[in-house]
Amino acid sequence: MIKNALMDVGNVLLRLRCAPWTNLYPEGQKPSQREVNHFMQLYALYEVGGISSEEFVSCGMEITGFRGTYHKFAFLWCDIFEPILPMQQFCEWMKMKGIRLILFSNTNALHEEEIRNSNFYRLFDDAIYSFVVGASKPGDGMYEYAISQLKIKPNETLYVDDLKENILTGMAFGFRTFHFAQEQIDRQIEQLKNILTN
Repeated sequence: MIKNALMDVGNVLLRLRCAPWTNLYPEGQKPSQREVNHFMQLYALYEVGGISSEEFVSCGMEITGFRGTYHKFAFLWCDIFEPILPMQQFCEWMKMKGIRLILFSNTNALHEEEIRNSNFYRLFDDAIYSFVVGASKPGDGMYEYAISQLKIKPNETLYVDDLKENILTGMAFGFRTFHFAQEQIDRQIEQLKNILTN
């Protein structure tokens, strides 16, 4: 019997319209591959809590040549999400069924503020974020944290993620995994409901 649900955020509950650094460049200007690589290294460090938001923004401004304030950079960094309403409605359905809902996301401190401001946030009982744990999916750390700190049993826990490599780690830990794809959302929600009712 499923008692818990670990829900990824990006492209499961919130659609990412673009790469997070895209908005930091003037319209029509694209970053070089060197800039993208440098930014991805910085982002990976920020995502596991290795640097503060202030350090991240300062370094990000240097990489991108961004000319503006800290707050403008932070706004543009976060202005990449739009809700996936059918999945948020599915979370409401799970909540009515008494399932414990847990956010389970590779994310950073600035994006976590956006998550807290989302309509679905009120539905969730707990949250596990990479920048808090100090480890990111698909590594073992976040999965181990879920089991040890939240006292959940993998065989009683549905785990939904859009990335196959994350799902494979979840399977290795014994979670009831579901590889989510936005393109087939209505059919996939029906499949998820069948998992939870059968």
